[in-house]
Amino acid sequence: MPNPMLSSLENGLAALRNDAQPLIDKLKAKLAPRIPITDEEEAWLDHNTNFTDEAMLIAELQDAGDFQSAFGSLSASQRAIAQRLQTASAPKNQNLERVANAAPETECKFNPNLKHECAT
Repeated sequence: MPNPMLSSLENGLAALRNDAQPLIDKLKAKLAPRIPITDEEEAWLDHNTNFTDEAMLIAELQDAGDFQSAFGSLSASQRAIAQRLQTASAPKNQNLERVANAAPETECKFNPNLKHECAT
């Protein structure tokens, strides 16, 4: 039987990726014809939507022989990642700001429906 906490973390990662993907696609579409994006948008793509740490944490917990012990021994930064994933796995109407630290503030804005809107 899968661990409910691990499932919650996996669901959170999927939610973060799904919520960020439309804006990622829009920014990458701007980059394809060499249209410049802002420094904030570039930083958002490079850092906020890089879910490597989240995926590595989940893999570490999946491979642990004792999930509870492994979870209890997480570092402070890993616990923060786990909290972010747990928050992201909550139903959308309970969590209005879960998307990858929101969108860059320049040309894109975050709206309460968990979608990013960018000026075109």
